[in-house]
Amino acid sequence: APTSSSAGAPPTYPLSQNAPIGVPLSAYGQPASPHAQLASAIVAAQQANDVANQAEAKYQRLLLTRSTCLIWGIIIAVLSFLTFLGIFINAHQTNPDAFANVGQIVAVCIFLACCFFFTPFGFAPLKHFVDNHGFFIVFNLVFLCMAAMIALMFSIFVGPIYLIYLMVVIPQARQDALLARQHAQSFGV
Repeated sequence: APTSSSAGAPPTYPLSQNAPIGVPLSAYGQPASPHAQLASAIVAAQQANDVANQAEAKYQRLLLTRSTCLIWGIIIAVLSFLTFLGIFINAHQTNPDAFANVGQIVAVCIFLACCFFFTPFGFAPLKHFVDNHGFFIVFNLVFLCMAAMIALMFSIFVGPIYLIYLMVVIPQARQDALLARQHAQSFGV
């Protein structure tokens, strides 16, 4: 007979002591029929296959991301190297004292190109986030981050000006409050 520990819990059945280990049991604790065992094995195999397929898809997606980022990184690095090399050589020809020789210009351009090489790898997590959560959510997050940055920049620039304004206005407001209180007290209020 089923026994239950609480009113809302499903009934539990005593387990059979003679059931072999690993064999599915029926609702009454007896070994399940061969058909039930086969169905259970098929379901377990299908679940294992689904997990393996998801792991393989994730692996393939990561490989594709790496190769895509490498290709774009190389393209961006070469373009940035050529751009900075042109800018610095033009600046060197205009002002020869800016860099001692062309070797320093090339070294700086290589360093900047290496920095720009990693930009696709920095954008890849954002792309994954967009793929998993949708563009609307990411757009809102980026908008909020940009709004926070603008508010921060605004507060950095306007903050000192407003502090000076407060330092000037507060003594005058205190004086006005004292005069208003004295005027009210003159009426006996």
